[in-house]
Amino acid sequence: MTEGLKPKAHILLAYIKAGKTWAQLFAEQIDNALDRNAGNASQVIFTIRQDSIEVTDNGQGISDPNRLARLGDSESFFHDFNLGQFGIGAKAWMCKANKLRVETICNGIRHKCSFDLTPSLRALDAKDRDVPWIREYTGEGRETKHDSFTTLTLEDLRETKPIFLNAVIAELQKIYWPAFKTGRTIVFNDRRRKKSTHTVEALSPPSWDKKVEFESSVNGRAY
Repeated sequence: MTEGLKPKAHILLAYIKAGKTWAQLFAEQIDNALDRNAGNASQVIFTIRQDSIEVTDNGQGISDPNRLARLGDSESFFHDFNLGQFGIGAKAWMCKANKLRVETICNGIRHKCSFDLTPSLRALDAKDRDVPWIREYTGEGRETKHDSFTTLTLEDLRETKPIFLNAVIAELQKIYWPAFKTGRTIVFNDRRRKKSTHTVEALSPPSWDKKVEFESSVNGRAY
């Protein structure tokens, strides 16, 4: 009797080393929340604290939380050309955090669980040949009458570079302006030293009524 060949957990290291910027990480979370074949949410709210990042959406929830930690797993397997078809983006949290806490309601079932990347990273650092995979969530959830939603909390952050929200928001404005035009909203609650709330707005194109001026020079001669 033979068993199927399982991928080595070392693939985690390759994925993590590839890295994500903060803007890319947030974009991955937004994609999964807004995707019609995944979360199908109308609102995504990020709460940034000194030691954690929380993202909540009002979408249809996650039927199997393991999809957030199992490479290649996706709700969009059979949707060709869909952003989530290859089951990679939802694992972007691994590039910045060691732990992910999950709470979600999908089809009247509430799931609460967490995933810890620390044992895998420790074995990878020690160059062990046997690197353990992240432990699978085996719970069946509990029935509830509450509305569907998903809250993901990134904890034990490895990234030491600060999050410059103005730069992140500027990037997201360029990417998601079509979504904003259909009424979707993205909000950032900054709960670090100075508490503030920012709603990402659609990028407005420059007005053609305004005069455009520029300077140039050729061979030392200004124009």
